[in-house]
Amino acid sequence: MGLLVSLCLGYRICAGTWNVGRKLPSNDTDIEDWLDMKEPADIYVLGLQEIVPLNAGNIFGVKDSRPVPRWENLIRQTLNRIQPVKEKYKSHSDPPSPSRFKPSGDGPIFEDELLPEIDSDSDEEIHPVDEESFSLCIDDDSNTASGYYNTGSSSVPELKLDDIFKVKKRSPFVRIISKQMVGVYLSIWVRRSLRKHIQNVKVSTVGVGVMGYIGNKGSISVSMSIYQTLFCFICCHLNPGEKNGDELRRNADVQEIHRRTQFNPVSRVDLPKTIYDHERIIWLGDLSYRIIL
Repeated sequence: MGLLVSLCLGYRICAGTWNVGRKLPSNDTDIEDWLDMKEPADIYVLGLQEIVPLNAGNIFGVKDSRPVPRWENLIRQTLNRIQPVKEKYKSHSDPPSPSRFKPSGDGPIFEDELLPEIDSDSDEEIHPVDEESFSLCIDDDSNTASGYYNTGSSSVPELKLDDIFKVKKRSPFVRIISKQMVGVYLSIWVRRSLRKHIQNVKVSTVGVGVMGYIGNKGSISVSMSIYQTLFCFICCHLNPGEKNGDELRRNADVQEIHRRTQFNPVSRVDLPKTIYDHERIIWLGDLSYRIIL
């Protein structure tokens, strides 16, 4: 009789949104509560709106990316304070597992250390298929050492004790995507051990602002597979307004985002092309809807 065993992998996703109102983070800006550090997640999807003033220069001129490193550094420093956790695997068998497995409610739970593992991967982002549509950011958590000593005929870097500790203590989270469209910004971070399970990362931006196409309002959408599940994360900033008909415009903008978001896979026909092609869809952002009391 054959034995069919499936593993259920549990992971937590934190999706957070914040309209920062054109303000830069200060030295005492604390985002631990926003990231729910008391119950850390495994994947952080963080969307910001109005990271730059929405003036004519930023809307029609050259993109102002100066606030991005400030916010990225704050996010990185906060996430690096999270301690490694253990990932739990549940094994579900049909027919029942042999008796040598300890019985439990849903099957045995196997624990595997999530971090940090030794691998040959660099600390760079996962690069998407469409490189030109990205504002690539470079992680600054790589470590270098200066000085050499000779061993025979070869030169070997001389590592100081502090450098060794820095190499061993790799940052627990890595950024896999970072994208800005005028004032809308989306950044996704994952635990280092999950990085190899994140694949097929693609991005699509849709502007619905001035003239219906400018990016002062609109969305940044990211498509990715986490293990074998297809996720789509949409960070958006919709047009404000409380007059009659303004909510209809927002509804129309949402429809435009659905219609114009295209991921255009070039290598595999089974990859999603639109938002609705995904198994899990998460919207976040400043939607500008109001509840009249």
